[in-house]
Amino acid sequence: MGGDSAYGFFCLKLFEPLVAEMVRAGFVPRPVFPGTFPQSEEHWGPWEDRERRFWSVIRQENGQPLGTLVTRVHHDHTRLRLPRPPQVFVIHETDPTLISHVITHADPDREDPIDGGKGSYER
Repeated sequence: MGGDSAYGFFCLKLFEPLVAEMVRAGFVPRPVFPGTFPQSEEHWGPWEDRERRFWSVIRQENGQPLGTLVTRVHHDHTRLRLPRPPQVFVIHETDPTLISHVITHADPDREDPIDGGKGSYER
């Protein structure tokens, strides 16, 4: 199993109980929470502390979108380890093109929420 596959499997297992709770509460995550590799972005950090951002739109059972959960996973490309715990943020956008723009350009480490029509992260 390659590094990305191992991290992907780990994240699916880590968040499995949360997904079960979401479904029991009537919420439907698409794609499966925390997200899929084809719809994620990885552009940040050195190889030892690389950041990948996954996303999953959360919908009500009737299909109405509520928002998107963005999961930041810091991982190491030199050995199998997570240098930091995963973090989950909320953004209002539910359109995949806008989601991709927000997760690529927004800085969730800022103290003030990023907004102005381009999306924002909420802690």
